[in-house]
Amino acid sequence: MGDGDVPVAGLRVARPVGDLAVALRFYVDVVGLTHLGGFAGHDGYDGAFVGVRGADWHLELTHHASGLPSPAHTEEDLLVLYLANDQLLERAARFEELGFHSVVHPNPYWSDAGAVVFRDPDGYLLVLCPAA
Repeated sequence: MGDGDVPVAGLRVARPVGDLAVALRFYVDVVGLTHLGGFAGHDGYDGAFVGVRGADWHLELTHHASGLPSPAHTEEDLLVLYLANDQLLERAARFEELGFHSVVHPNPYWSDAGAVVFRDPDGYLLVLCPAA
């Protein structure tokens, strides 16, 4: 155990959202990820996959017809995107133009690293961090 040799073929991070359409618009139109697919009416769940085409990972946004589970973020539920510095600055400016204002994360690591932190529509934290 713990030898780092697990043959992982891909990674999916799933999180519940309050409004699937709003979350999808945020991650596609504001963040700039690609809508890779999704599903509807699967035992009461609807979902959407966003990410980078051809990558071995994606973010799954889910919503159940009952509204449960509802988003339950903490200050450490971070989605960190590593970007080239020019892309980070361009994307951060776009967030601000669209009314999404950066926040200061309580862990000084992120500001020391030159990262910019935003909240998504459900309150989860999105960190844009320099790739270097």
